[in-house]
Amino acid sequence: MDHDWIENNVYFLDGTEPFFEDWIPSSEHSNSMPVFKYERSKDLSDFISTEVIPDVPFEILSTIRYEPNLATPGALQAGNDAGEDVPDVCFFLLSAHHQRLQYAIDFFHWDVELPYDHFVGELRAALRLLDHSKSYKMRALVSKNGELTVEATEIAPRRNLFSGLLRTQKADDPQYTIYLDSESIMVGPFTSFKTTNREVYSKSRERSLRADGPEFQEVLLYNPRDEITEGSITNIALFRDGSWKTPPLGVGCLCGVTRNHLLSTKIMQEATIDRKSLQHGEPVLIFNGIIGVCRGTLVLK
Repeated sequence: MDHDWIENNVYFLDGTEPFFEDWIPSSEHSNSMPVFKYERSKDLSDFISTEVIPDVPFEILSTIRYEPNLATPGALQAGNDAGEDVPDVCFFLLSAHHQRLQYAIDFFHWDVELPYDHFVGELRAALRLLDHSKSYKMRALVSKNGELTVEATEIAPRRNLFSGLLRTQKADDPQYTIYLDSESIMVGPFTSFKTTNREVYSKSRERSLRADGPEFQEVLLYNPRDEITEGSITNIALFRDGSWKTPPLGVGCLCGVTRNHLLSTKIMQEATIDRKSLQHGEPVLIFNGIIGVCRGTLVLK
C-alpha cells in the first residue's frame, strides 16, 4: 500500500463533482444533511444491553460545533442586524445531534423528553452573550432528571469541515499523529453512547498520548477481539479494498453523528478492521462533530 497522502490520489475526492459540492458544509445546501437513521442501528441494540450498565452516575452529552462559516455569505450579519438569533445551519449536523441524544436517553430508560425547540433554544441562549462571528464547541449535557445545560468554548474556525477528504489541503488544516493503544479496551454502553463516563478513554489517552508529542494527536483503540473500534475522541476510517472503511457499531464504537453522515452519503462503508492489518505510516481519517474530517498518519511503536 502506498502510504503517501500526496501521491496516492485514490484516497481523495475531487471536490468538483456535483454531489460533493452539494454535500460540503460551506455550501448553501448544508441544511439538507441526512439525520441519524436509528432504524439502521439494530446491530447496536443487539450488541449492548441495559443489563450491563454499571451503577455509576453519568450524564448523556453531545458536542455540537457552532460554525459561522456554515451560513451563506451575509446571512449571519443580516440576522444580527435584525436582532434575530443565529440560524440552525450554523450548528453542524444539528438534527442528528438531537436525535442521538434522545436515542441515548431512551436506551438508558430515562423518563426524559428533550423537545427539539428546547434543545436549540438552549444552544442559542448560550451564544447570546458571545461573539457570533467566532467558532465554538457547544457541550450539551442531559441529566437523569431531565436538566439540560450547555457550555460554550471558543475553538479555531474551519472553512471546510470535510477538508480531510480533499486532495488539496490548506496550510491550517490539522494533521494528526495517530498512536495505537498498548491495551485493548472493554466496550459497552459507555463506548457506544456519548456520556460523561469516559474512564476507558481517559486511561487510553494516558497510556498512549505523549506529553511532549505533536499538537494534534489521537489514539486508536481496539476491543478484546483485536477489532479496531475508534479513537479516544473520534470515529475513524482506514483505507481498505479501494475505499475508506469505518468499523461497524457492533465492535463497540460510538454511534457518531459525523460517522453516520459519511456513511449516509456513501463516502465510506462499514467493515471490521483487524488490528494485525495495521501498517506503520498508513493514512487514517478521524472525524467527529467538532473537528469534522481530518487526516492522520498511524505511528506504530
